[in-house]
Amino acid sequence: MKFDRPPIYYSIVFTDLVASKLAMGYLPEYVYRMVLRENSRIALDTASYGRGLKRLPFQPTNLGDGNLFFFNQIDDALVFALSVSANWAVYWEKAVQPRLKPYPNLAGRGDVLKMRIGVHLGNIHHEELPEYSTQTRFSRAINTAFVLQNQAPPGGVVATETALSLT
Repeated sequence: MKFDRPPIYYSIVFTDLVASKLAMGYLPEYVYRMVLRENSRIALDTASYGRGLKRLPFQPTNLGDGNLFFFNQIDDALVFALSVSANWAVYWEKAVQPRLKPYPNLAGRGDVLKMRIGVHLGNIHHEELPEYSTQTRFSRAINTAFVLQNQAPPGGVVATETALSLT
């Protein structure tokens, strides 16, 4: 496959909440939705306090139980990922874990609703990446391919290099 222009490199950060579908089956809906809102709020707040959302090449994509962020620099992505992970860990201990105690099927699993994060430097080819990056198909493909294959352990961050071609 030949491309007319050189590849564009972005650092991509994916967040995912472990066992969120399991939690949805046990927690009251308002509690589950609160956790999802807080997940996005913490990620967006962390992005805006760091280098700033205005400096991101594209707006973040919300995945329901996670988010997808593009960064111009790998160091910005790594600092962001570690910050989000630390912020979520504090929130999980103070607000999520206590709410899981009445549900033994959830409380017995120490990984429920912990955040895992993948950071990838990808080689991206697409004529209209800003529009394409907001599509569910793209975000789910990245989320499934990297975060959900247990590259990032529950409550952890992993960084790898990947080559990703989108046409």
